[in-house]
Amino acid sequence: MIDGLRQTNFVGAYHFSDIISNVLSDPLEYMAGGLEAFCDGQEVYSFLPPFPRKSALHRFAAFMIDALFWEADVDGYEPPDKAKIESQRMMAKLSRETTGELWVERAFRAHGIVFDPFTDWSRQQEELSADAAYYWFQELRMSEEYERLIDHLTRDVFSILFANRTVLRDLNLLIAQDLLDADPPEPDYVEVDYGRFLTTRGRARRTSIPAWAKRAVFYRDRGRCCFCHRDLGGLLSPLAELAYDHIVPLAEGGINDVTNLQLLCGPCNRSKAAKHDLASNFYGVWYDDSDLADVKKS
Repeated sequence: MIDGLRQTNFVGAYHFSDIISNVLSDPLEYMAGGLEAFCDGQEVYSFLPPFPRKSALHRFAAFMIDALFWEADVDGYEPPDKAKIESQRMMAKLSRETTGELWVERAFRAHGIVFDPFTDWSRQQEELSADAAYYWFQELRMSEEYERLIDHLTRDVFSILFANRTVLRDLNLLIAQDLLDADPPEPDYVEVDYGRFLTTRGRARRTSIPAWAKRAVFYRDRGRCCFCHRDLGGLLSPLAELAYDHIVPLAEGGINDVTNLQLLCGPCNRSKAAKHDLASNFYGVWYDDSDLADVKKS
């Protein structure tokens, strides 16, 4: 990595990002599909250690990508048509799609990660079936190669969705609701003493924001207040009052996470107050494209 740059692949990343955005916009619709496992019960307390580099968005993206692979390649697996395969093999036009290459396999190839293909594994088992796909995927999940793939895709998705404060708000609202509904942390259930991160009211304790998180939020929000759009960079006004606001307030179950921060000026931060979970959907433009919106009437 040179000067803060990381090479990205983006194969499938926009597809995953779109699904994740839709799921977070209406999480109740997807609860039956296993979404409740993300931070249900005592698991929600793992979000309390302040400002981890592996943010809540990283964790949710990894959770969703794994679940989507499982849904597509295990729940939705259909053995390929053997007659069609033989016919096309004879014509030397055999394609990966015809042989039933799985979605996760295409992702592996796109990211240049060597893995044990399902066809090779199933050939040893002498079976192409939903059960075979299940057991192959279970083994794959425990491999370093699969961890690398999920990590690659997660970073790509993060680079897309971290700029979307509405998605960040929805994610942090999901976590906040589970935190407010959770029973007190049980020391026997978890290895970490999460109680030290909580106030007496069961809310995340306020803590100092690390410099790396401030920089990330400042540059993402382009040095402007997300509400009134005042320049907070100090170039035009050295007295500009800058605040790093919790999108979902700590008092309402919010957590100390880089995804739960936005840049506000002092007055907007004070007017927002603790009872709101407002996220701005204003973004800076790269160049003047206002003329594209003009419709000329004949």
